[in-house]
Amino acid sequence: MWPDIGETSDGVLQMQLAPGHAAEDAAAVEAGHEPIRNPSAAQVADKLAQAKAEAADVVLADAEYDDALKAVSDGRARAEELVYKVMDQLRFHLRRETPASQRLAMRRYGAKFSYVPGEPVDPEDQPAEDASA
Repeated sequence: MWPDIGETSDGVLQMQLAPGHAAEDAAAVEAGHEPIRNPSAAQVADKLAQAKAEAADVVLADAEYDDALKAVSDGRARAEELVYKVMDQLRFHLRRETPASQRLAMRRYGAKFSYVPGEPVDPEDQPAEDASA
């Protein structure tokens, strides 16, 4: 019994040999011989057509995936640039505030702060999520 086309490591070789097997079997059946068993020539032809269609789909899907990754990559650089500009502006406008007030305002913009173990906690620095407790 032949393994399914594409299920073995030599699937490409099988795709190259399949048309010959199908044609030879068809000629043998016309000459009065029994068709090959497991798979028949029709099954080989069906699997070959399916494998070719799937191989073509993979190429298109890979190209679309590469284009999508490039678009995300290009957009990420611009997004990071904008985030850095906004945070620079925010730091500039908050420069005269106390450090705790600066951190509180920057948290509203998504900045994350944490204390190093052993560092004294500023009593004015209460994150929004801790303020309600």
